[in-house]
Amino acid sequence: MDQNGVAWVLDFGIAEEIESEDDRQFDSVAGSLPYMAPEVFDGKGSVRSDLYALGATLFELTTGDRLVAGTTYEETAKA
Repeated sequence: MDQNGVAWVLDFGIAEEIESEDDRQFDSVAGSLPYMAPEVFDGKGSVRSDLYALGATLFELTTGDRLVAGTTYEETAKA
């Protein structure tokens, strides 16, 4: 949020615009590892996964520490 109270939304390169239902593909995992819910690693992400990511973000904002400290896919998936 800027000094005028305007909220800015950032796209970190994983969002894509879809033109039709045929364009949607859910056969890959995308996201920032420290903020991904455990079920996403098994390909079972849902709305709850987004809530997990929000919680992980809020945790980091309030504590200064990451909820999960893994730096690779394997480390993060096991944490």
